[in-house]
Amino acid sequence: MAWAAFVVSLLGAVAIYLAAPHQAWLAKAWPVRMRWAGIGLLLIALALWLETLRPLAAVFTFSTLLMLLFTVLPYLGALRRVLRRQPAGDRHG
Repeated sequence: MAWAAFVVSLLGAVAIYLAAPHQAWLAKAWPVRMRWAGIGLLLIALALWLETLRPLAAVFTFSTLLMLLFTVLPYLGALRRVLRRQPAGDRHG
């Protein structure tokens, strides 16, 4: 059940991030309704975490995972942008 909670949390965070106007993954942000879908996925994920762990541990795990995801997702977009600009043979330094 923890894996399901993790995957649904990841999907919800990605949906919210890609619906943001300043996201760095796509040329155009997803529609606003995808942000609401992401919020719905996060609520489902929280319910799954609450089923898997004790309430305090579930809220802590859910919150910590969201902080990690919302920190890493923009950096993945920046890394992708940097790797696309480098020539194929110049990636080692």
